[in-house]
Amino acid sequence: MVLVCHECDEIISDLGNGLVVIVRDSNRNYHSGHLVHKGDCDKKLESKSEYKGLNTNSSMEISSLGNEDNINYYLSTGENPFDR
Repeated sequence: MVLVCHECDEIISDLGNGLVVIVRDSNRNYHSGHLVHKGDCDKKLESKSEYKGLNTNSSMEISSLGNEDNINYYLSTGENPFDR
């Protein structure tokens, strides 16, 4: 699985330096999920989301998710894959 950052379009090769960020609305409902590098890319996504009235407080380090299935599940649902 090739993981590409939503903000800079670069490959996230170091999974410890990447996040799956879940964007939620003001009622904490799932809006979207994105892969980003930690740091500048994460901050850019946060700024764009806040401008739209959304929040990015839900995130997990990519390496902590363990496998492609868990990454895809979290990206598409915003739910912790270890709780299913």
